[in-house]
Amino acid sequence: ATCLPIDRSFPYQSFADELVAHFLIRILYT
Repeated sequence: ATCLPIDRSFPYQSFADELVAHFLIRILYT
């Protein structure tokens, strides 16, 4: 979702970002 590279100190950043976006979409568009 973001254009930032995955930080090795937090390898799940991209996953967390997608998860947050998913919940935001469900909250805002349900």
